[in-house]
Amino acid sequence: MRVALHDGATIQGEDGRPLLVVGVRPLSVRVETIHGEVLDIRFEDLEVAVGMLDGRVDAVAGPFRHKFESVREAARQLALDREEIVLTVETGFARGHRALAREGEPFWPFDPADGISLARKLSAGRAAGSRGRSGSSGSS
Repeated sequence: MRVALHDGATIQGEDGRPLLVVGVRPLSVRVETIHGEVLDIRFEDLEVAVGMLDGRVDAVAGPFRHKFESVREAARQLALDREEIVLTVETGFARGHRALAREGEPFWPFDPADGISLARKLSAGRAAGSRGRSGSSGSS
C-alpha cells in the first residue's frame, strides 16, 4: 500500500508526536517537529498509517505503529485525547502545529504569543482533562 505525502501531510513520529511534512525530496521527506526543528526522514523508514489514528496521520515513522496497534481501541482513544492536551499545553495547538490548527486555535491561555507561564498552562490543561473525564460542563 502507498500513500502520497505532500506539504501539509502529517507523520506520527517515533516518539508519538506529530511531524508536519514541509517538503518531499527524491529519497526522503522533510518534516517539521512541534518545536520547529526541520528533519529529513528516509522513505524506507516510513509506513502507511492504516486508519490506526482515525485519519489523523498519513504515515508513521519507525516502530511506533506496531506498539500502538497492540493497544485496545478505548486505550488508544484515551492516549490520543491525552496527547491533544499535552500538545495544546506545549504548542498551543491540539495537533501540535499552527498549520494543522482547528478553528479558534490557539485558545487562551495556550497561545505561545501570550507568554503565559507553563504552570498556568498546566493548570488549565488539567482542568480541561478533568472536565473531559467527568463529562460535566459545570463552572469552575
